[in-house]
Amino acid sequence: MVASPATDRPKRPASATAWQILLAMATGLVALAAGGPWLWLAALSFVALALLAITLIVDGRKAGAAVRQNPEDRHSAGLLELIGSSTHSIIWAKDRDGRMLYMNSALERLAGVSLADVLGKTDAEWNTNRAEAKAFEAADRRVLETGLPEDIEEVFTGREGTPRTYRSLKSPLRDRSGRVIGVMGVATDTTDQREAEQRERLLTRELDHRAKNLLAVVQAVVTLTRATNLAEFKQAVEGRIQALGRAHSMLAASRWEGADIARIIAEELAPYDNGRPGRLSLEGPPLLLRPSVAQSVALVMHELATNAVKYGCLSAEQGRLEVCWEVGELVVGGAGVRLHWNESGGPLVKERSGTSRSGFGTRLIHSSIERQLGGSLSLDWSPGGLKASLDIPLERPPALPVTMRNEAA
Repeated sequence: MVASPATDRPKRPASATAWQILLAMATGLVALAAGGPWLWLAALSFVALALLAITLIVDGRKAGAAVRQNPEDRHSAGLLELIGSSTHSIIWAKDRDGRMLYMNSALERLAGVSLADVLGKTDAEWNTNRAEAKAFEAADRRVLETGLPEDIEEVFTGREGTPRTYRSLKSPLRDRSGRVIGVMGVATDTTDQREAEQRERLLTRELDHRAKNLLAVVQAVVTLTRATNLAEFKQAVEGRIQALGRAHSMLAASRWEGADIARIIAEELAPYDNGRPGRLSLEGPPLLLRPSVAQSVALVMHELATNAVKYGCLSAEQGRLEVCWEVGELVVGGAGVRLHWNESGGPLVKERSGTSRSGFGTRLIHSSIERQLGGSLSLDWSPGGLKASLDIPLERPPALPVTMRNEAA
């Protein structure tokens, strides 16, 4: 801003200047803390602070020694310097030729760029990223030509080489007659906020997709479940939906990154543990299953457990169930997990008069492993107990290749 000589310009009470500064600072900090839709208010408040700062700086240069000796100006300039060094937003001002007139210390803190390398220079002279410099200059020219403020997003790459996104509010810089003599602005780093919003959008789409799939599975379960009476039908449907619900809860807790296979199996078997040592045994490496695999495995484990409780080892006091898994190359090709379900100590096959090897539960197991997951399944109804082997393809290798052993709780 162009200022009249110190003797000609009207005196501004020190208290008024201080209250203006404190009000703008307080408003900006409160709005910045609130975040979200209030960021624009923070930006406007810091613009007001910057305008006060530029006014004092330019006034000080024009007024010369008389202003430098003025206690009011020294106090206000010191306060504005403190504010400029305290905010995380970058505050700057340029003349009509694009030379930097003012820059607070946020640029140095956030981007590792020294103020000495910026002041008095154009964007093209100090910014080594030519594309970014041209974009800055183009936006500045629009503000200079139209005389209107702009609220835009800009990308700036600091010395560490990582591009960051900034919300930049640019306004024309005017002298006391209203003539545009430059451009000033406030830039706030919104990279983390944008990334969080992007993750939220992706998660929302994923949840929508998973919810539709889950509803389709539930519909199939209800439609295809067969029973001799309503109570039996209700019990079968509830059990299967609860198995899906438990898997869904685990996935939701991990923000749909996946669910651990050991926990899925333990959750399904926990109600059938009579406390006898060795009744239930789980062994295998920690393995995070992607959502679609986790839901199918939960349903399969529920069907196998239900069969074991009705006709197999879990129907006998001395029955024993061992579930183990390993990761490796599958017969169907690609990396996957091979899971073994071994029952012992239960009724002999000839005593299982109620067993239906072609019932809905068996068909559901085959469908889940072979159709939905593209794996393979074998069921051996040996006299000593059911032996099942499941090959489940994985899209990616496990993150934790450590072997563990635990008893299902």
